[in-house]
Amino acid sequence: MSDLETGAGTVCLSGFPAEEAERLTGLLQGAGLRVTLCTRRCREGGCERGEVPGCVLLNLDADPDCLASLDRALGPGSAIAPLVALVRTPAVAPVVQALRHGAWDVLRVPVSDQLLLDTVCHAVQAGQARVQEHRRRQRLCTQMARLTQREQEVFRALARGGSHRDIAQGLGISPRTLEVHRARLYRKLRIETYTELVRMAVLVGVLDRYPLLPEVERAPGGALDRPS
Repeated sequence: MSDLETGAGTVCLSGFPAEEAERLTGLLQGAGLRVTLCTRRCREGGCERGEVPGCVLLNLDADPDCLASLDRALGPGSAIAPLVALVRTPAVAPVVQALRHGAWDVLRVPVSDQLLLDTVCHAVQAGQARVQEHRRRQRLCTQMARLTQREQEVFRALARGGSHRDIAQGLGISPRTLEVHRARLYRKLRIETYTELVRMAVLVGVLDRYPLLPEVERAPGGALDRPS
């Protein structure tokens, strides 16, 4: 079981005094959540537990500059674990900083236990969804690594779009050779349609957004399923 899986339902408390951390731990555990404490050493040197939590609950008043150290501690997980920040001060700067770091929500203290629980539970659910997407992206990257260099070039060219003839010309190959490469990469990636190819290209970062797609036709036998 991976670290992402083991930490998916965990709330990490950061920056709270011992008494408040104990109170929050009881509140969150009462809602069925697992709770861990993120120490200063953890924030400054990397997560001691080696897992990505489902949500980080942060006392922003205690250390307004701790967001960057949390990023270092969680590493790649900082983009996965939703951050809920609690702030008592009316100053705008800490809130803006939290939002720039992708905070799921910023709650003004005092906050009701029910609102806090609702916010944290929603954040944990979002974190679990992000974990699933992260794992799916890792699987797709593994599949992509099995492609030859030429097949990866064909994949990128197909994802960017264009007619069969233009794509082949851009790659310096014949349309027939393009179709052979395309059929092979479809088998390796276990996909059947151009729409699946584009979706995969977005997930692995080959495309930064979904393009406007032409009408596609699903052709039998692995032939190109988009108009030429």
